[in-house]
Amino acid sequence: MKAPAPLPSSKTRSKKRASTIVALSILLSVFASSVADAKEKTDTNLGLWNDSARKNAIVDFVKAVTDEKSPDYVKPSERIAVFDNDGTLWCEQPNYPQVVFIVDKAKAYAQTHPEVKDKPLFKAVLDGDLAALGKAGARGSQELIGSTYHGLTVDQYSDVVTKWMESEKHPRFHQPYTSCVYQPMIEVIAYLQKHDFKNYIVSGGGAEFMRPWTEEVYDIPPERVIGSMIKLQFKDDDGQPEIVRTMDIDFICDSSQKPVAIEK
Repeated sequence: MKAPAPLPSSKTRSKKRASTIVALSILLSVFASSVADAKEKTDTNLGLWNDSARKNAIVDFVKAVTDEKSPDYVKPSERIAVFDNDGTLWCEQPNYPQVVFIVDKAKAYAQTHPEVKDKPLFKAVLDGDLAALGKAGARGSQELIGSTYHGLTVDQYSDVVTKWMESEKHPRFHQPYTSCVYQPMIEVIAYLQKHDFKNYIVSGGGAEFMRPWTEEVYDIPPERVIGSMIKLQFKDDDGQPEIVRTMDIDFICDSSQKPVAIEK
C-alpha cells in the first residue's frame, strides 16, 4: 500500500490486505519444513532453512512489503501473517494432538456418563474407530468436546488443557506435544515479528484448546489465536460472574471459513 496521498479507497485497501494475507498464508503452509524438534533458541535470520527457492521466496516477500520504495509496500500497522497450526507449526502425525486429547477425555467422560456410549461419536471413540472420527472432521471434534466439557468455565477448561499438555507425550518422539514443533517455522514467526508483522494462528482446531500454550511455544498471544469455537454463555451466580462453555458449536474455522474468520 502506497503512501502518502492520494490514499487508496477502502475497497482497494481491503482487497490488497486480503490478498497479502492469503498469499503469505499459502506461502507459509506450502513451504513449511518437516523437521520435528524440541523448542530451542530461535534464529530470526532463518538459519535452519536450506538455501533454496523456498527460503528466498519468504525473504523476497518480506523485502518487498517492508521496502517503502516497493509497489508492494505495506505499512507496519497493516502487516499481518496467518499460520495454520496442525502440520504447519507442529506435528500432526500419527494423529492431531487435539484429537488425541478429545479421545482421551471422551473415554473418561463415557465411563461416568454411560448414557452417551451409544451416541455415534462416543461409540466411535470407545470402539477406537478413528476413521469415523476423521470423517466427522472439525465439527465432530467440537461436538465431542462440547458434550464432554459443557458447563465448565473457560478458565477451568484452560486448566484441563494445560494439565493434559504437561502430562501427555507424543507416541513416537516421547516428548510433550508442545515440543514437537517445526523449528524452522518458529524461525519464520520470529523473522516476521522482527519485521513488524503481527502473527496469528488460524486453525480448524479449537481456539480454547490452543490459547493456553501458544504464547509460550510460538510467541503468539491468545488474542491472536483464531479457531473453532463452542458457544459461550455469561452466568452470574450469587455475584460470581463467569463465562461458561455450552454444548453448542459457535463456529467451525476450517476450509473456506478460515478467510471469514480472519475477516471477523
